[in-house]
Amino acid sequence: MTKVYLIESVIKKLRGSDKRQTLFDTKRSGLVLVLGKQKIDSTTGKDITKKSWYFNYRPKNAESTRLFIGQAENISRAAAILRIRKIENDIFNNEDPFTIKKKMEAEHTLESLINKFCESVLLPSTYSAK
Repeated sequence: MTKVYLIESVIKKLRGSDKRQTLFDTKRSGLVLVLGKQKIDSTTGKDITKKSWYFNYRPKNAESTRLFIGQAENISRAAAILRIRKIENDIFNNEDPFTIKKKMEAEHTLESLINKFCESVLLPSTYSAK
């Protein structure tokens, strides 16, 4: 477990290695930066390793959860902390984002409802024996 004060200058200097790295912020608990395996652009020779922000937290009566916040190329550390504050506020109001996401995945989509309708209503009448 590597702990680093993740400021913008440090993040820009970070390079990938042969395996995935996880860095924990020393100033903001729960803020995690994950570096993917090293990738080098074949035309420019630059390091194009993906860097992603995550938030580690433990909901009540559950195991710890890692929630994706965004790519470090698109979201600064300050923006990631603002998102974490919003997530913490939601958790405080009993709106855990991880459980909401799981409920949404379990609900029917428009596509699944259309397929179910076609199978139960349209197809039996088309192929019914006379």
